[in-house]
Amino acid sequence: DLDLSIGCHKPYHCEFWKYCSRHLPSPSVFDLYGTGFGFDKKLDYYKKGICSFDDASRDKTIMKTKIRSLQISHELNELETHIDKDGIKDFLSSLWYPLYFLDFETMQTVIPEFIGTKPYAQIPFQYSLHYIENEGGELHHKEFLAESGEDPLRKISERLCEDIPENACVIVFNQTFECA
Repeated sequence: DLDLSIGCHKPYHCEFWKYCSRHLPSPSVFDLYGTGFGFDKKLDYYKKGICSFDDASRDKTIMKTKIRSLQISHELNELETHIDKDGIKDFLSSLWYPLYFLDFETMQTVIPEFIGTKPYAQIPFQYSLHYIENEGGELHHKEFLAESGEDPLRKISERLCEDIPENACVIVFNQTFECA
């Protein structure tokens, strides 16, 4: 009988979200994206009665952001998928070699297994690393898997520092950063 709250998302995303939010229209205000529009903001709009994209389209604050305005208008008007070609070009032109692509897996336990960790903390234990040393170069692969039962934090950190050279461009999901 509880309404949606910040507890649905913090300290971790609740596994019952789909069940508890089944009364929401699809898509809903919780499907909107954009910088500075986190779960807490979406929750504020929900509590104000702004739930659907139709509701959101009438809110000047939501619609003043280009990315949300595009998302809402494309959905409501059943327009084709919007592809920001200039944005993609800008992103690609910001990359440099060597270029590394990092994918990692984490575990979250209710009871902390390792000293210095907290309940539900994301503990990385495995990674897969693909890289290209120069433009047109061959794709290479490195990987790491921690030993079961051992604290993986130090070993995975040391191995990442070994596997990724300084001044490399590293792509982790949708973020780019330099590994020093």
